[in-house]
Amino acid sequence: MSPLFERLCQETLPQLDDRQYRDGGQWWFQEHELDVLGLTAEGLVAGECKFTSKPVTEDVLRDLERTTEHVQWSDT
Repeated sequence: MSPLFERLCQETLPQLDDRQYRDGGQWWFQEHELDVLGLTAEGLVAGECKFTSKPVTEDVLRDLERTTEHVQWSDT
């Protein structure tokens, strides 16, 4: 179920705000992974997908912030 839910989240990202996305999907490098990553003219939008009925803690946000520090991309 997790890969399907992650794909749904990736496809829904452009509908959640008014930004124009040039690209999107997921990202991973070594032990770092982002379930949702979107590229806009302003930069990156990153997210984590949690298929659970339990509240998400601030630890998830901290992990997301640490992981985004490892993302490198180029427009070329």
